[in-house]
Amino acid sequence: MTVSSSAAVREITVVPEARTGLDPWVRAELPVPPQPLNTRLLPRAVRPPMWRRAALGGMALFYGFFVILSLRSFW
Repeated sequence: MTVSSSAAVREITVVPEARTGLDPWVRAELPVPPQPLNTRLLPRAVRPPMWRRAALGGMALFYGFFVILSLRSFW
């Protein structure tokens, strides 16, 4: 961005990004996030291992316990 000022006139020039070719004042389109994938449809070679599924369930129970405690403290 170039700013030049004089006593009477103030001029602001916006220079587009040279690397990307995008105007910095225009919002870029964001990619669409991937849809959730049911792991039952995956081949066995690329499915997550059972310990990882169990760890995810354990963490959900652990954090869920504290969420319920904090929600009960409001009543």
